[in-house]
Amino acid sequence: MAITNLISPGVEVKEIDNTASLGAVALGGGAIAGDFQWGPVNEITNINTEAQLVDTFGKPTSAGVSTWLSAASFLAYTGGLSVVRTVGTGATNAVVNGSTAKAWLNSTDYDDSPYTPAENDASPFIARYPGELGDGILISIVDKSQFSTWTYKNAFSAAPGTSANQTYQDCIHVIVIDDKGDITGVPGTFLEKFADVSVVKAATDDFGQSNYIGDRIKNEGKWVWFGSFDIGDFAVESSADDTDTVSVGWVTAGTTALGAALTALTSTVGLSFKLTGGSSGTSPGATAAREAGYELFADADTTDVSFLIGGDSHASNNANAKITTITSSRKDAFGFISPPSTASSVNLLSSTVTLGAKADALVTWSASHGAATSYMVVDSGYKKMYNKYDDKYVAVPLNGDIAGIAALTRESNDAWWSPAGEKRGQVRSLAGLYFNPGQSERDKLYPVGINPVISTPGRGTFLFGDKTGQLGNGAFTRINVRGLFIVLEKTISNFAKSLLFEFNDEFTRSTFRSLVGGYLENVQSRRGISDFQVVCDETNNTAAVVDANEFVGDIFIKPSRSINFIRLNFVAVRSGVEFSELIG
Repeated sequence: MAITNLISPGVEVKEIDNTASLGAVALGGGAIAGDFQWGPVNEITNINTEAQLVDTFGKPTSAGVSTWLSAASFLAYTGGLSVVRTVGTGATNAVVNGSTAKAWLNSTDYDDSPYTPAENDASPFIARYPGELGDGILISIVDKSQFSTWTYKNAFSAAPGTSANQTYQDCIHVIVIDDKGDITGVPGTFLEKFADVSVVKAATDDFGQSNYIGDRIKNEGKWVWFGSFDIGDFAVESSADDTDTVSVGWVTAGTTALGAALTALTSTVGLSFKLTGGSSGTSPGATAAREAGYELFADADTTDVSFLIGGDSHASNNANAKITTITSSRKDAFGFISPPSTASSVNLLSSTVTLGAKADALVTWSASHGAATSYMVVDSGYKKMYNKYDDKYVAVPLNGDIAGIAALTRESNDAWWSPAGEKRGQVRSLAGLYFNPGQSERDKLYPVGINPVISTPGRGTFLFGDKTGQLGNGAFTRINVRGLFIVLEKTISNFAKSLLFEFNDEFTRSTFRSLVGGYLENVQSRRGISDFQVVCDETNNTAAVVDANEFVGDIFIKPSRSINFIRLNFVAVRSGVEFSELIG
């Protein structure tokens, strides 16, 4: 082959691009759905720290403590947890006394059906989300004429003023208070405040942005929505007395009567509205509600998650079947589940039940847990964890920890490293295990795909198995192998999409072989695979394949295997015998 295309002497310049690569793919974090006492409902919210979990979804309640602390356990290892709050039938937002409650689950619901002045039972303020936590919220408002004697005047630097585009004084101050202390722990704590918000819908600020009370509270707040003041008679709280009734006749903005109407509205020296009637509904953490929450993670094209956390594993609350279905369909994520605390009529939390009886119960349960796929990971039970929000020790399923360990292993090493063992499998935030299986118990659990978590003196508490739910002896019975193929398949398939509508010729096939081969060499150098081969030529892209507008790439992988069994032979030899004679 000629080295140039020149016919007469000269210099030919060629550019060779060796920088092309498959590129990195986004690998999602954890995901959990369940009963939380506050926050948006049936909506995915990303959480990175336990403090953010508290701030967004409230502290754990007795009913939802297992799921809440499972989420916190995952966050002890890494961030990136997608949380979906579920509610039960009859969930409502707290409203002002005498108003009719509604179920406004999130901001979309508020936009779709806000309270309007035409509703005779409309509430001037509504808790941001459904739940009993909203019952502890109190809102107080004041206009300029009443400001000097208002209880909360020290929270603001000056009396309410006038919007930039208004002629008459149209603004009030609004303050939101944790009246009962259920939110902050201290009754009377200010939650948020809104200075100089207008009662006029057309009002704007100095930057031309809406200054209307409904828009300001919606965009800046996190605890309440604004409904309407035009509600006729309604019960309000003024100072310590919540029996007063004030009649408000609203007026058209921009008239000389606007200031008088504001004064009439706040004539009790600032009106305080107490919210009541909030509810999370019937059984917000029940299986059906949680399954609906997990369903939001079903579409791999729109949600990027890698670790679905089972959380609460009680028989009446678990969503194990839904998680198994979702991960088996997505094929790019693991599901992590724990057994129910009472498995096969045996209490796994009881100190009087023998280790052998607990192991036998788990073996029986394993036949019906429905998680026998390579995308599922099953652990051996529960840890004893201190709930600092309630000053109690509680039993928490280990699935949040195992998912966190797997996520941290992927971050610190790679997806094809085993998360088990003393180095990477250490469990955090626990006071002990309710079931600490010995060798004989582990010999029963491991063959049925249950990964023991053990505690040993001087070595800590750690995951002592790396099996997936798939039974047998195949490669995909191990977490690291399934993790490897999840990354390989996702990365290579994303690259393959770029070949759609290209020609199925040697140039395209060569490009595929080169880039995929280069990527796999990199994985091999990082100990993910021991060998590979990429076939993409005329042997598998035959004339019939080409004529059918198809493209075939066969990728053969030898995955690296984790060590599960070690045999050490110690041989005593006589003096004078050379080791080389024995070793051969």
